[in-house]
Amino acid sequence: MNKILFITTHNLATNPRLVKEIQLAVSLNYKVSVICFEFDNWSKQLNEEIKSRFSNIEIYCIDAGRKHFFSWLLSVLEEKVYRFLDKYFQLSDANLSQAVSRRSNFIINEIKKIKEADLVIGHNPGAIYPSIYAAQRFNCKAGFDMEDYHPGEGKYNHLQKTTLSLLKKLLPKINYISFASVSILNEFKNSIGNLNSINMLVINNSFPQNEFIEPHHINNEKLQLVWLSQHIDKGRGLEQIIPIVHKYSDKMNLTLFGNYNSNFKKDFIDGKNGINLGGVFSQKVLHQQMSNFDIGLAIEPGKDLNNELALSNKVFAYLQAGLFVLATDTIEQKRFMDDVKDAGVILKKNFENIEEVLLELHANIDQIRNNKLNRFQNSKSISWEMSCSNLGLIWTK
Repeated sequence: MNKILFITTHNLATNPRLVKEIQLAVSLNYKVSVICFEFDNWSKQLNEEIKSRFSNIEIYCIDAGRKHFFSWLLSVLEEKVYRFLDKYFQLSDANLSQAVSRRSNFIINEIKKIKEADLVIGHNPGAIYPSIYAAQRFNCKAGFDMEDYHPGEGKYNHLQKTTLSLLKKLLPKINYISFASVSILNEFKNSIGNLNSINMLVINNSFPQNEFIEPHHINNEKLQLVWLSQHIDKGRGLEQIIPIVHKYSDKMNLTLFGNYNSNFKKDFIDGKNGINLGGVFSQKVLHQQMSNFDIGLAIEPGKDLNNELALSNKVFAYLQAGLFVLATDTIEQKRFMDDVKDAGVILKKNFENIEEVLLELHANIDQIRNNKLNRFQNSKSISWEMSCSNLGLIWTK
């Protein structure tokens, strides 16, 4: 039985794409090991639930907090020092990796506890150097999953440049790379350039179809809107849509699923009519909740380059539940929604036409609901079962 080692700088609860790959590997009878982290925050309970489902695999969990204070402090200092030095000197691969993520060295130490692997697969930039290190140690091949365009995340320009430098040096040493969108793949081709000899494929951020239930008819006269993410906070487009829902709360409701920021709740949600906090659920339970809604909001504001290029898993959760999708016109969302024209509508990412679009959706509420079952059936063609088949073939090769 071949053995796959997965490596991530996150935990399992905050990396559903990794969890799906683990499930795929188990279904294909691979022996699986995972190196990941543990966080003492909102995701802890969900993380424990996921771990309990994988009792037949080896999970090496590293504490990401301050439980081991001196090793934590050393990692923080190393990260800061190497980020500073990177401005003036050419760093080694190991030090550049530590500049991108303080967790890199922790992973290296865990790898030394593992005896063998036939394939190593990394997730997140801080795991790419450890993945190559592990592949060399075990004399095997390495894959890497690029869920985001990490050099285009946030507004910290130096960290963006450091991340791009790391990926330029190390991605050409990887045997295959999977991408979460066509636009992210194209951007890496342009920004790195020497990837043509590497197996590259796009794996949609979709979900297993059995996590969704056949939609039922909604009798409520109000348009039922839903938005889901790990975090309910500013900078996600909610500031623009909540006032409109409040203004027309006699015509629509908006339910937000996720862990909310208390300041955001106080400033933008408290006292607003038509806004409901749905809570935090396991992935399957959350997906089954989607059958209670009409419209799924994919309102990305295009806040950085990654936000323009990414296609989030919420889009697939909405589609697979049969919902009608309201998506802002970021580069990748516009490209994707053009391929599924009957399943949604595009909104300008500056939100200038949000009020008009929502009122038009309310006027067409009957048609949207009548086509829900058709959307649910059609979405089976984009399920994880359909998307992951090529990934399984690459592992076999």
